Amino acid sequence: MNAMKDEHKQEIARLRKENAELQLVKSQLQTMKIEHRQKMHEFDMQKQDLERKVRRERLDTLMEDFIVELWVPESDYKLGEKCEKCDDNRRFHYKTPMGRDNSETCGCAVKIPYYKPELYTVYSFGTKDDGKKLRPWYRKKYRDQDYYESDSSYAADAIYNGETFEEFRVKSANEYRAFFKDKDDCQAYCEWLAERRKEEMNGHDKG
Repeated sequence: MNAMKDEHKQEIARLRKENAELQLVKSQLQTMKIEHRQKMHEFDMQKQDLERKVRRERLDTLMEDFIVELWVPESDYKLGEKCEKCDDNRRFHYKTPMGRDNSETCGCAVKIPYYKPELYTVYSFGTKDDGKKLRPWYRKKYRDQDYYESDSSYAADAIYNGETFEEFRVKSANEYRAFFKDKDDCQAYCEWLAERRKEEMNGHDKG
């Protein structure tokens, strides 16, 4: 009986020891599960951050050429200073050799070309470089109106970037579709174009 009691005691002690070891393993497994969940959460957060970064870089690349509003020099005409020989409609009155009253347009009614900044806004989008970048198309919106002109313009490389106006005129290849981010720069370019136009007209008259 004593031998059996000792044997039972030893078995109970062994089971208790094994149970304690199992409890330790269970606790370690639980800790590992918690650490695993934390690592998975950290991984998901890193993945989301990376995806946001990639999207942001992608968007930055797409939007690299995107500007909502640009200024464009457009040509127009105005009358020069009125002389004192004509009426309010710039008609010069005289009598014909037969004594009849007649009139004709006065020489001061010559139209003088000039340029003025006009605001263009993004109207539609396309893509370029196999879809890697957006291609914004611009249209002039009529003042105090809710509609745009029918023709769209693509700014491309014709956006002023601080070069001389002569260099920019060559780069833009079309003085009427030269784009400016700043209205004051566009106004200065308009005045420069008007002066060049005046010089060209004077040179033509002399020729």
